[in-house]
Amino acid sequence: MTETPPESAAADAAEGKDGFVSDADSSPAPLEQEIVEQLEPYVEPSKVEPAARAVVKAVTAASFHRGPLPPPSDLALYDRALPGAAERIVAMAEKNQDHRHAQEAKMVARRLTFQERGQSYALIALLAIIAAVVAIAYFGHAKEAVAFVVAITVSVVAAFLGRSLLQKRAAKAGDDASDEA
Repeated sequence: MTETPPESAAADAAEGKDGFVSDADSSPAPLEQEIVEQLEPYVEPSKVEPAARAVVKAVTAASFHRGPLPPPSDLALYDRALPGAAERIVAMAEKNQDHRHAQEAKMVARRLTFQERGQSYALIALLAIIAAVVAIAYFGHAKEAVAFVVAITVSVVAAFLGRSLLQKRAAKAGDDASDEA
């Protein structure tokens, strides 16, 4: 939503651009009628229409801002109310950003450590399986050794394919969710 200065909202209201019809037209606008219906139980009948107009003017003059810092005009007001406040607010935002970046760097480092550890454990497990298969075959159970190798291979392949399919589904679900937003 774009920022509408109050002066502009008042001018729009005078010209009939605030959702109300001008005084020359006696049919109420849908927004005015809805506000009037909501206000009637709470406001004296003679004051319902002016109150509804005030509500629309207040809504028309509202502004929104998104971001870690207030708009420059608000920063100037903070600084005027308390000298140095704008600089402290900017410093606080910078400190928060530095903290967030440090946390993200730690998370990336932890993920890499976790992956490296997983690869090391997988190598150890693979070497143990190979040693077990060789021992089984050495003691005269070749068929069982082959069956063991096939079972382990199928399990590992299924685990990798399953993870790959889950990641693809999650990525597609994420894409679908972002398309709807």
